[in-house]
Amino acid sequence: MEFLLRMPEPLITYEVYHKLIAAYQTERDLEQKYEKCRTLLKQLPELNYNMLEHLMDFLDTMTRDADDNLMTAANLAICFGPGLMRRLEDDITLILKDTPFINEIITSLIEQFGYYFRGESVDKSSNTAMGVASGNSAPSVAKAVGGSSDFSAFIGVAVNGLNVLSKELSGIIADLGWGKLWKPLGLAHLFVLETFLAKLIGDEISKLTIDDVQNEIEDNLESYIDEVENKGIDDACAYLKSALQKHASFVSDTIVVLNNQQADRELVLQSCRISNNGKLLIEQIQPHIKRDLAVSVSDISQVQETVPKIQKFMNELKVGMNTCTDYPSAVLISRVIRGAQKALKDKSKAPIAEVDVNLPAHESSAKDRAKIQSLQDALEFSFPAIDKTLSTILDATNDPEKKSEAIRDADLLMELFGLLEKVSANLKKQAAAPPPISPHPASKPSVGGAAPPPISPHPVVKPTGGAPPPVSPHPRDTSTAPGVSRGGPPPKPVGKTPSGGIKAVPLPVAAHPKSPNIQTRQAPPPLVPHPSANAPPPVAPHPRGGANAPPPAAPHPKNTNAPPPVAPHPRAAPPPAAPHPRSLPPH
Repeated sequence: MEFLLRMPEPLITYEVYHKLIAAYQTERDLEQKYEKCRTLLKQLPELNYNMLEHLMDFLDTMTRDADDNLMTAANLAICFGPGLMRRLEDDITLILKDTPFINEIITSLIEQFGYYFRGESVDKSSNTAMGVASGNSAPSVAKAVGGSSDFSAFIGVAVNGLNVLSKELSGIIADLGWGKLWKPLGLAHLFVLETFLAKLIGDEISKLTIDDVQNEIEDNLESYIDEVENKGIDDACAYLKSALQKHASFVSDTIVVLNNQQADRELVLQSCRISNNGKLLIEQIQPHIKRDLAVSVSDISQVQETVPKIQKFMNELKVGMNTCTDYPSAVLISRVIRGAQKALKDKSKAPIAEVDVNLPAHESSAKDRAKIQSLQDALEFSFPAIDKTLSTILDATNDPEKKSEAIRDADLLMELFGLLEKVSANLKKQAAAPPPISPHPASKPSVGGAAPPPISPHPVVKPTGGAPPPVSPHPRDTSTAPGVSRGGPPPKPVGKTPSGGIKAVPLPVAAHPKSPNIQTRQAPPPLVPHPSANAPPPVAPHPRGGANAPPPAAPHPKNTNAPPPVAPHPRAAPPPAAPHPRSLPPH
């Protein structure tokens, strides 16, 4: 359905449209009407005719399950009628007048598909054929409002009328985004429009007349002008934009409900009243709310200077996107491009204001490359579309008939330029920042990503919470020296500070286990005496010794000093051996 509505010309062309409407308005005979309609359809371009044939074939198939899906030919005609047949002019009076005939034509195309496209005879059992044969014509809105039990045909009338009203409101709301376009008098008339719309939507008015609108303007226009001047142009525009947006949302929601066949009788009748009264209201207010589109030379110059700057930024973003390896930067560029494209398309600053210029938080993963590639693919046609729109805006400054849009374009382009400056600065900061250090693959991240966990103590050493533990004795020292226990290091000596406090005295450094002056826990084994150190056998006593031995010689009378003792026999017992250098004195 959306595809049909976006076609520059409907599937049933404007020329054939008017001829079909005229045929259904004038012809009363069933066969003559169908025959003329079939002839007119042959005038459609070949592509249009073939597509219409396939579409009607599909809709005809859907109606075969109408008992389950409720998609009767009449209901389908209401849904597809505005997309297949419509006027070139947006005249609500003519649209309301043609809608019943549009529904009847599309209904007959579905029900009489075999007759129109397969050369079969007319199916006289169809609802359309029976209604036409009995002389029933398309009912009027007044009859539906007056109490007709069959009001389904008027859903299309209400939908078309609400679509026209919604389109008018959307244009006004978009223009309220530019305070330069408005003067106090034009905004005062918009206050009148908003007042009546609120009453129509609230169902406070069932029938609006021209006199009602004129009396409101005459009685309250001055007070509305004073209110605009007190608020200021910008604040008044913001207030009216918000109020009219609420009314436009109600209209859009009602259209959805009507198209889905979910509306009850009261809503259908209220929608018809809103569409009819809204048409009259717009016709009376529209001449008084013409925008002031006077264009200055500065506006034109501003557009001509800003467009090349934006194009330069866009080229930089395009290059950055195509070479991007950082996922947060790719996301930011994607946001900006989508917002800029929508803003330029809708001529609205709202999409620009909604863009978040901050880089998103993200943890790197193996899927980042694929994500970046998908963003690049999605923006493939966005950059050319933006460049084409900017070129069109620039060309319009040289066209006298299009210079009136320069005010809107100037404000919009300045907003976009400011956005691009912020984004460019953030991207440059991201590119200049060093990449974060990746954690060791074997390490486990701490909870919450805070400080790393403390270093675990050595599995053999037990932490004391204060000074480091004393040096352990040498592992070969198994003896127990004084003050040393086998279960641990010696007690920590304590001293006193000059002020009387206690201070720790550093432990003595353990001596090397090979030092001969230090007691160790295990002494080396005793030395084996040298084989040559064995003493010779004792000298046998002199044979004349014993009792018969001569007395010792008397000292020389002249020798007052005793002679030196006789030196021992060279083979006598040697002096005791010096201790081994590795031995220790006894404890």
